[in-house]
Amino acid sequence: MNENEILAAIYGVLSSNPLNGTICRVYDQGAVPDEEPGPYIVLGNSQAIQGELQNESERAYSLDIHIWSSRKGRKECQAIARDIDSLLGDKSLSVGDSSCWIWFEELQLLFDEGSNWWHGILTLRTEFVRQEGM
Repeated sequence: MNENEILAAIYGVLSSNPLNGTICRVYDQGAVPDEEPGPYIVLGNSQAIQGELQNESERAYSLDIHIWSSRKGRKECQAIARDIDSLLGDKSLSVGDSSCWIWFEELQLLFDEGSNWWHGILTLRTEFVRQEGM
């Protein structure tokens, strides 16, 4: 299991389940079309954290999910973050032949005065779940 496989699994969950009552568009950082209406989600920065073993078998990951809302603002960002947490938080996610545990770490809500958009930054942590017999 590697970072790209985890991101693909998270993308699959977020792009196929309603968030705040609607399917949100999900993009990779830098791939959002110009003038995209909100709300939408951007898979942002990620970080791999080395475990005790010097391979990927004990690696943990951190992922920032950016939530953008132009009309309904802070409440919409909070509602989408709650739905993401309900879908992924404190649960095991299948990734290929393995799985990882995901939990909510932090939510920041910011107002971008230049664009009049609300921006939520939800940070999730993941940790490899060791399979029986490994």
